[in-house]
Amino acid sequence: MCIDADSNHFPSNGDNIQLWACNTHPEQEWVMTSAGQLKNASTGMCIDADSNHFPSDGDNIQLWACNTHPEQEWVVTSAGQLKNASTGMCIDA
Repeated sequence: MCIDADSNHFPSNGDNIQLWACNTHPEQEWVMTSAGQLKNASTGMCIDADSNHFPSDGDNIQLWACNTHPEQEWVVTSAGQLKNASTGMCIDA
């Protein structure tokens, strides 16, 4: 399974990030920037924790225009987790 932006709304701010069977579509192409952002390779938009509930368990992960807010700062742990740099909370299916 791959991290995928919902193609029904791609690319739009607030587009849901979900798990989906891996394919070759641009909704699944991500790069890690030097600032710790997970940026979509085709749109330049970033994976973002919804600031309306940040930081809370169950907070929605969405596509959003890249910015410098902590909702978009991620690290990959040695265990392969995607962890928010400021809260230590992980993206979870």
